Amino acid sequence: MTTQRNTCQRRGMVKVWEKAYIPANQLVGYQCAWKGCEAHFKGDLPYGWVWLVTYRAPTPQIMACPIPQKDMPRDAVLCPKHNHALERLLVELPHPELSGPAAGSA
Repeated sequence: MTTQRNTCQRRGMVKVWEKAYIPANQLVGYQCAWKGCEAHFKGDLPYGWVWLVTYRAPTPQIMACPIPQKDMPRDAVLCPKHNHALERLLVELPHPELSGPAAGSA
């Protein structure tokens, strides 16, 4: 009897499936890589969050794109709190190109 009732309620309805490609971060999101941190987000990287990418290459690469995934042991994100905590632990590197006006603007 229950089966007949469900069949009657569905009469006139059509089940539709749509095939779509959705970026993985929209389904599962990203979680801060800091051990014990539960901060997470879905979609685009929020302000204050940073990508943490480590890689092995014979010489420094300006863009990480040509680096094979097998040589990239860490590709994660850090929340603002842990980005700041990591920066406090690292030696400050001089970036003269970032400390002055943009080229051609002075």
